[in-house]
Amino acid sequence: MRRTLLGLISILAMAAAAQPAIAGGNSNFLLGGRALDEGDWEPVDGQGVFGVTVDFGRDGWPVQLEAGMMVSGKEDEEGSFDVTGAVSELSFGVQKVWKADNVRPFIGGGLSAVTAEIEVDGPGGLDGEAEDTSGAVYAHGGVYWRIGSRFNIGVDVRALFGSDLEDSGVEGDADYFQAGLLLGWGWPAE
Repeated sequence: MRRTLLGLISILAMAAAAQPAIAGGNSNFLLGGRALDEGDWEPVDGQGVFGVTVDFGRDGWPVQLEAGMMVSGKEDEEGSFDVTGAVSELSFGVQKVWKADNVRPFIGGGLSAVTAEIEVDGPGGLDGEAEDTSGAVYAHGGVYWRIGSRFNIGVDVRALFGSDLEDSGVEGDADYFQAGLLLGWGWPAE
């Protein structure tokens, strides 16, 4: 969790430092839900997700660069076992935003580094945990509205494909589909 918080702070600091050198962009927070493969993640397959994304580019660029960090997790019980699952993701890619007054539809995609963790606590010391990291590809899209001169509010739908995880001979993935509320700000002020 500490690494995740440091990562989020680093992304926001980079965005703030880069603002004078770039023509425009957005810093947005995402709050929503993530559906992982039920076969690999039961009973923690439906997770809450929190993330931050930054997109930026110069005037005239056909697409903007984007970077993001997202984390999801859930705790649940399976019989007499407590199960905790978490997925962390760092992503880098491109995004196309169309501007029509204050409406901004967008699509994007790129590469992600995904770390997945599952921990099981059972009676009598029957505990176990697994963790692995994998590369993957993501795609997302949505729409946001520019409220006033800077504030963004909208929705983002995202999917991750191609992750491949293995721990102690057990194979799975962290592929997901997620949807969430997007809140943030854009620059320059309009």
